[in-house]
Amino acid sequence: MTHTQNGRPGGDQAPGVRVSEVFRRALPAIRAALEEYRVPASAAASVETDLAAWLIRFARRNRDASPEAQTLALVSLACSFGRGYQARISETDTPDRKIASLLAENPEAVAARISAGFGCGPSMAPARLDLWTRMRALARRDPDKPRSE
Repeated sequence: MTHTQNGRPGGDQAPGVRVSEVFRRALPAIRAALEEYRVPASAAASVETDLAAWLIRFARRNRDASPEAQTLALVSLACSFGRGYQARISETDTPDRKIASLLAENPEAVAARISAGFGCGPSMAPARLDLWTRMRALARRDPDKPRSE
């Protein structure tokens, strides 16, 4: 068992929910997102590893985040990666209609649709998409950099 700086048990635990369980339940939606963006299996495996590590950090920083919010954040990041992957490819090759349509969509909207299809995240109204963008930005903060509040 690991301990936080104040000596309390830490590990991959968020209040009431194990992060590993959230990741396990989100994995089919993550894989579907990466497949939808046609990310190759070798890159997808690497993305899954990175997302697992990211979720642990996210859960530690956002202890009040529900499992649904954690799931949607994970799938949203997978969509952001897939979008970036396809955008880079599209710089040299013309994307087909399906990929062009995906690139025109907001990754958070794609993530909400995919998550809802798997029943592992909340269905979201477009007005709530800003919340997920802010959550992702919070999770990207450097933990060693002091906040300017």
